[in-house]
Amino acid sequence: MNGELKASLKDKETIKRYLYRPPFKAFAVLKDLLRQAGLKTLLASSPINLQEMTAVPFDRTERGLLGLYARGRVYRLSPRPLPGYRGRGVFPTLQEAIKKLAGSGPLGVEEKHLDIGRALPLGLNRLKNASNLFRAWREVRSGQDLGAYILGSLATKYAMEGALAMASRKLMTKKPVYEKDVEREFYRLSKEYERKTDSPLQLSPYFMVLHAGTRTPYPSLPGFFRLSPLMNSLKLDAGILVKDKNLVLACSDLARSIVADKKGMDLYLLLEKAMLEGAIPGGKEGQTGEGVYWAGMDPLLKEEKTLRAWKLIPPAGLLKKHYNRDIGHTFGKQESTTLFFKKGEKGQTLKEGMVSAIEYQWPYKGYALGIEDMFVVGPQYGINITR
Repeated sequence: MNGELKASLKDKETIKRYLYRPPFKAFAVLKDLLRQAGLKTLLASSPINLQEMTAVPFDRTERGLLGLYARGRVYRLSPRPLPGYRGRGVFPTLQEAIKKLAGSGPLGVEEKHLDIGRALPLGLNRLKNASNLFRAWREVRSGQDLGAYILGSLATKYAMEGALAMASRKLMTKKPVYEKDVEREFYRLSKEYERKTDSPLQLSPYFMVLHAGTRTPYPSLPGFFRLSPLMNSLKLDAGILVKDKNLVLACSDLARSIVADKKGMDLYLLLEKAMLEGAIPGGKEGQTGEGVYWAGMDPLLKEEKTLRAWKLIPPAGLLKKHYNRDIGHTFGKQESTTLFFKKGEKGQTLKEGMVSAIEYQWPYKGYALGIEDMFVVGPQYGINITR
């Protein structure tokens, strides 16, 4: 942080204060969320929530493993013996195991993950949607892994900007370069950063969206598409996982673009300015998702006439009325999240120390521009942890 972040001394002191805070009492946070939802029992099925509930590493969760939180205790439920664990009991069915350990009351489940084959025998009437509760549990506690988020953010920037610089050099010298070459260079540089920093944490692939604007306006996997100045733009939106002995501590999510002409570059720089001077500072304690959205949109609204002159918004389009996608989100070690920065998002507020990202996407007329930085929620404004 001291070596690479260009934050002010005041902001670095705020970050250090967050880094030295005692860790959250994870299950006290969970109990409070359960109380608000009117639940007492919770069933985890996805790898990330199994890790958070049972401490089984994210990528070592056995097929069929479940985590049950009931009566203040945590149980691992497995259809087969788990090496190294002595079980509390063997039950004929999953339904009987949960009835014995948790009773027959309402059961919160990951409705966006739990398969119907296991949900049906439990009785659909008792199951309550809890995917967002799990996500909120991770998001609220994200600040306790702030160091890992900073490492992930800086590593991703290093790899992303390096990979795009490689592509730019090859384009300038008219050497062949493909989307897949940029993907390979990104992952090579992320491992280079891990070695360079001599980090005790491990950096591993998470996701990647990479595509030239003329190929598609939609999020796309890297393809065997040869890059050229005719592509208008090349967007790289990617993230990595930050692990400690296979336990996922954090993830990253950043975006950068190469732009082939002046008009596109002018728009890209305007989006960057709106992110750095509007949206990220707007990410403060107590702010709603809609509040961050308008903080980030205000600089663009002031330049709407210019954007219209550049013909980079639809002729009948009005930014205030029609730009309806989010411009970012909170983090909870992995997406998806519960809090997006968008119109109408007033149900939750940001808390000091939470980690978030500001993300502008602009697919229009052969361009697919994206720019994104990560930040931590501060007491008076958001603090960039990417630059």
